[in-house]
Amino acid sequence: RALAIMAFLPLFAISAVVFIGVAGIILFPDLERIASDRISFQVLGYLVQHNRLAYYPVLVVMMAVIAAIMSTVDSALLSLSSIFTKDFTARIRGLGDREAERLTRVAPLFSVLILITLVLIALRPFTTLWGLLVIKFEILIQLSPAFVLGTLHDREDPRAFSTREILTGLTLGMAILVCFLAVGIRSVNGLHAGTLAVAVNYGSVFLMRKFRNVIKNGDILILWKTSGASGEGSN
Repeated sequence: RALAIMAFLPLFAISAVVFIGVAGIILFPDLERIASDRISFQVLGYLVQHNRLAYYPVLVVMMAVIAAIMSTVDSALLSLSSIFTKDFTARIRGLGDREAERLTRVAPLFSVLILITLVLIALRPFTTLWGLLVIKFEILIQLSPAFVLGTLHDREDPRAFSTREILTGLTLGMAILVCFLAVGIRSVNGLHAGTLAVAVNYGSVFLMRKFRNVIKNGDILILWKTSGASGEGSN
C-alpha cells in the first residue's frame, strides 16, 4: 500500500519544483543560465524579505534540505567505509569477518579523506549545483557495467564476467574521469567526460574477458609452441 501511494507522490513533488521555477522566471527574468540552479534559494530569500510570516516556513524548508543531504551523505560514507574496510583492508591483511569489524580506526580515516576531496571539489570556482550533479552522474554511470554485465556471472560460462574484470573496468573508467576533471576537460567533440570514461570501462571489461578465455583455453601456449616449431624448422 505504501508503494502504491508513493507511485503518485512524485507528481506532487515535481509540481512544487515547477512552481518555484515559474516564480523564479517572473521574479528574476535577467538571471544568468549558470546561476539558474540557485533559483530555489533565491525565491525563498525573496519570500523572507517581503513577508515576515514566511520566515519560519522557509526555515523548515532549509532544515529539511540540509537533513536530506546529510542523511544521503551519511549513508554513502558508511557504505564506502564498510567496503574499504572489509573488502580491501581486511583481505589485504588476511583478516576474517570478526577481525575486520575491529578495524574501527581505518574507516573514519577513509571517510575523512573522502570528505576533504568533496570539499575541495565544491570549493572550485564556478562550481554550481548543476555542475556537481553532472559530476555525480558521470561517476555513477561508471557502475553500469557491474549491473548490466554483472547479471551474467557463471564461472562455468565463458561469456560471463568476473568480479576482477568488472572492478578493473571501474578503476580505469574512474581514473580517466578524474584525469578529465583535473585537467578541466568536460567534453570532447560533444561527448561528456563520463561518456568517454564509461566507454573505456566497458571496452576494458570485454578485453579482459577475452584475454581470460584465451589463457583458459591454452591458445597462447598453442600459438607459442607453433611459432617455436616453425622457427626451428626454418633454422
